[in-house]
Amino acid sequence: MHIFKVYAILISFTICRANYLTKDIYLQGYGNYPVNWFDEVLILYVTLINDGNCPVMVSVKMIQCCEQLFTSNDMHCNHLHFDGSQKQLEGVSNANLTLIYPNIYPYNRKGKCKIDMTINKNQSIISKYMLIIPFDTTKKLEDIISLRSSECSECIHFTFYILLSELIKTIPRNLLLINMGVLTLCESQDEDPLDLCAPVNCHMKYQGFRSLFDTIKRQCVSIPICDGKSNNGNSSNIVYDPYSNKCIALTDKISKSDIDCILNETEDKKIKKIKMNTLQYQSNILCHHGKLDDIKRSCICDDGWTSTQNYWNFPIISTVPIHMCTVKNIKSKTFIGKILFKIKNLKPKNIVSFIQPLILINLSLK
Repeated sequence: MHIFKVYAILISFTICRANYLTKDIYLQGYGNYPVNWFDEVLILYVTLINDGNCPVMVSVKMIQCCEQLFTSNDMHCNHLHFDGSQKQLEGVSNANLTLIYPNIYPYNRKGKCKIDMTINKNQSIISKYMLIIPFDTTKKLEDIISLRSSECSECIHFTFYILLSELIKTIPRNLLLINMGVLTLCESQDEDPLDLCAPVNCHMKYQGFRSLFDTIKRQCVSIPICDGKSNNGNSSNIVYDPYSNKCIALTDKISKSDIDCILNETEDKKIKKIKMNTLQYQSNILCHHGKLDDIKRSCICDDGWTSTQNYWNFPIISTVPIHMCTVKNIKSKTFIGKILFKIKNLKPKNIVSFIQPLILINLSLK
C-alpha cells in the first residue's frame, strides 16, 4: 500500500475516534432545532450513537449559556436557563438528548451553551464530557416573505396594487428609493417581526434581567437596584423612576404650588419640558389596533376596537407592558381594511420593511 494512503487512513481513523466519548459511544452531532414562527421554545440537541451491545444512561445539563445581544462582543450569561434531560441509549442504536428553554421569543437569538454530559453504565459513571453548543435562530428576509405569502397566497395579487398605491402616498421619497436588498426585518432584535416591529415584552424575553424597553436605543435594558448605596446607605427615600430608568432620592419637599399645579393641570414651560423628556421612556403602552396619544399617554383605538378596561382610572407606574385596543367591538373588516389600518399607524421606516416582502412576493408569483 502506498505510504500516502496509509497516512490518510491513519488520519481518518484518528479524527473518527476523536468523536468517541467512550469505547462504544460516538458523538454524531449537536446544535439547535430550527425555530418556526410562533414557536415558544428553543431546543438544543446532542446526537449520540451506541456501537456496543450494552445500554447506557446518558444525561445532559446546562453549565452556562450566553447570548450575543447587539454586538459580537456583547455576551450576556445570566438570563438563559435550559432544562436538561436524560435518556437510556440502547445497544446498537442512536438517540437525541435535548435541552429546552421555554420562551415566547425563541427566534432572532444567537449564542452558545456550555453543556455537561454524563454517561453511566450499571449505575457507575464511565465518562464525563463538556461540550459547547452554538445556537443561532436569526430570521432572514426570506423567512418573513414566506410567512406573509402563506397567510394570503390567493389574495396577494389583488391587494398588492391597492397597498402599493396607499404606501406611495405616505413613504418619503428618500425611503422609497432605498435599496430593498439591504433592509432587515426590524431595526433591533428586541423588536418583534411578528408584530410589525413593535417592542417585545422585555420581562418575558429576558426573564426579568432586562425588563425595560429603551425607546432611544430600541433595546431591552436592565433596571437598577435602588438599595440606597448611592445615598449613604439610606434607602428609605430612594425610589425607582421608570421614565428615566434611574434611582432617585425624594429629598425635595412638595410645595403648595406643586400641589396646585397638579390639581389645576397647569402646563408651564418647565412642565412641558419635563413631559417631553419623560415621554420617550413611556414604552410599556402597546396600542395594538390604535395609536398613542402623546399628551394623555393613552391609546386612541381604531374604529371597531376598544380596550378591556380603562387603565387610566387607577394609573400605576410600571415597566410591565400594558396592552390596549385588543378587543373588537364591531364586525371584522375585510383583509384589505385590516392591512390599511396597520399602514395608517406605521412609522416610515417600518412602512418600507412592510411593503418590501409584498413586492417580492408579487414578483415571485408572476
